[in-house]
Amino acid sequence: MSKFQKEVDVVFVHKDSSLLYAFSSLASAVDKKADTYQKPQEFLENVSRYPKHTKMILGRTFGNGAPQGVQMAEQLHTLGFTRLYLTSVMVLSSILEELSQIPDYLTFIEASDSDEIQRILNE
Repeated sequence: MSKFQKEVDVVFVHKDSSLLYAFSSLASAVDKKADTYQKPQEFLENVSRYPKHTKMILGRTFGNGAPQGVQMAEQLHTLGFTRLYLTSVMVLSSILEELSQIPDYLTFIEASDSDEIQRILNE
């Protein structure tokens, strides 16, 4: 491992600090190391520190002209990251059309689905 790489099991990027805390707690509960970012720009500035196999769980929207989850996933995919997830607190049925257009290298998980998040953490 390069001195510039940071070995964690998962990185969570979401605008909601309480959701980031919940994600971190879930990771901790299954003995996984997690990094969290509330600001997409800060995450993107640090992404080169993570190995390509790191799981990345990205919020769907951020607002304020920040890159959105699908845009970040596209950048990460181009950089060679392969374990990419998109999450949202919105009810799945209300964003179904939008989700039908996400690329096949990106998997959607509902932010409230702690069982699915734990499954991903344990993969």
